[in-house]
Amino acid sequence: MKVVALLLTGGLLLAGCTQGETEGEPPAATPTPAAPQTSWSRRCVTAIDSLEQPLPETEAVLDAVALPTRPVLQANTTDRPDWLFAKFGLLVRANREVTLEVDPAAVEWGRIGWSDVDEATLFTMPACAVTDSAWRAYAGGYYVRSGPRCLPLTVRAGDRTAQVRISVGVMC
Repeated sequence: MKVVALLLTGGLLLAGCTQGETEGEPPAATPTPAAPQTSWSRRCVTAIDSLEQPLPETEAVLDAVALPTRPVLQANTTDRPDWLFAKFGLLVRANREVTLEVDPAAVEWGRIGWSDVDEATLFTMPACAVTDSAWRAYAGGYYVRSGPRCLPLTVRAGDRTAQVRISVGVMC
């Protein structure tokens, strides 16, 4: 568990997790900034790890997902000009469906993605029936364009909604 915490907080998660079935085939190439795959709904996929509780630097939002709302995430350059990526795994509570959506005002410059989904503006992880832990970990992170930014997200779980901000390279 200490190794997982170090990997999640240090941003060293490898993206080589097992691919699961998708509700649609992923695009053949990484979407361009002007035309991202805007919505992804995942079926249950294999998590890279599981934890009994969220990491201290995350906030349990709606008791469904743990997000890094406290730290400033390291924004790293990508192979595309103007785009930065902050790697931080997603922790989803077992047996809970959660949807994360980039705020409409930020869709031109903000993206999210975990598991084998990159650069979406809407991401849904279903309630996966598991009994081995309370939280499931998935590799991925946050994308921003034109420098470090605060990425506003809407989180939905059941009939509840919350707004959060993720500090990508700069404090919100």
